[in-house]
Amino acid sequence: MVSRACSLVVILTGLLLATGCGGGAPADQPIVASISPSVAAAGEEIILYGAGFDHGEVPTVSFDGLDFVHVVSYTNNRIHVVIPAGSVSGSLYVAAGIGQSDPFPFTVGTRVTVPEVEPNDAADGSDATAATTNRVVTGKLKDTSDVDTFTFTGLAGTHYRLKLSPNLPNGVLKVNGSVVFLDSNAEADLSANSAKETLTLSNSTGDYTITLTAID
Repeated sequence: MVSRACSLVVILTGLLLATGCGGGAPADQPIVASISPSVAAAGEEIILYGAGFDHGEVPTVSFDGLDFVHVVSYTNNRIHVVIPAGSVSGSLYVAAGIGQSDPFPFTVGTRVTVPEVEPNDAADGSDATAATTNRVVTGKLKDTSDVDTFTFTGLAGTHYRLKLSPNLPNGVLKVNGSVVFLDSNAEADLSANSAKETLTLSNSTGDYTITLTAID
């Protein structure tokens, strides 16, 4: 009787352990959690965020069977890739090690253009136009006293590149009240440190566009 009882306990324990270990992605399966931007055209660079990308060799990223031929860089949590010519909207996959991620939807195309909404000059950003990596914001400074305000919500610790086109003469760009200097390409690197960043553009005149792209 004792030996039978022990055998029963062992069997039941094994069943419980098997049940407890089920569910979720396998430990060696890469996981794609998000993509930035979520809409981009062929030739543009995007970033895949997730886990399980680094298994000692360059991961393979495919788009409904079409490989991304150029992996710019990767870590265990991020992959930078360039969208190849001929890509169409569909499901994206990452193969790393012996596993492949579940499909993640991605749209190939141009980012939506959103015009600024006036008035948008409140210092606290309460009437600001939202700027994201998935849209291009257009605006116009009517005169040097005009202040255009935008809000941007990014991932903490992630760096973004802002591009102003064209580079407005004498224009002043500020993030949370601090002046940000643009380089010769009218670009600046930003780091998301708070839940909502407030951007202002002033001290110039003319039409412009603002584009934000995650870079790492």
